[in-house]
Amino acid sequence: MTTQGGQFGYGVLFKIRPDGTDFSKLMDFSKTLTGTNPMGSLLRIGNSLFGMTYSGGTSDLGTIFKYQYSTIGTNDPSIQKPQFEIYPNPANGAFTVAGGNGSQLSGSSYQVSVINVFGQTHEAKSFSGSISFQTSTWAKGIYFVELKDENGIRVGTKKVVVD
Repeated sequence: MTTQGGQFGYGVLFKIRPDGTDFSKLMDFSKTLTGTNPMGSLLRIGNSLFGMTYSGGTSDLGTIFKYQYSTIGTNDPSIQKPQFEIYPNPANGAFTVAGGNGSQLSGSSYQVSVINVFGQTHEAKSFSGSISFQTSTWAKGIYFVELKDENGIRVGTKKVVVD
């Protein structure tokens, strides 16, 4: 979020990938309806993001706003994204990325990126089936594992804790 700027000058809610690509504006803040000068953190519940503004609203004392984003999905199993898991989690020395229940991921190849809490790619690899990461030299903490298919389409992101 930005506290100023956008169409009305009151701030913008946007999305961007951790690597700085795929930037897009989600909404402009407008004084009465959504408030002005967004502040604090966002809370995600389902397909909605909730936040607050410093001012604006009917009494100009701020608002709690909701942004609902849409997802495109299907129940057709032939085109659903593959499920993956990370184990062991927390990791102590190593962890593996594989299909559900420890099975091999189906399909020809995947790209996996391990991203730190600052949005920086710590390690990235291409693989098929399953892959392991050695973590003995990594800083302890939380990392995000992003999996993409062979076309670069994100399958999902999961968290791993390195002890």
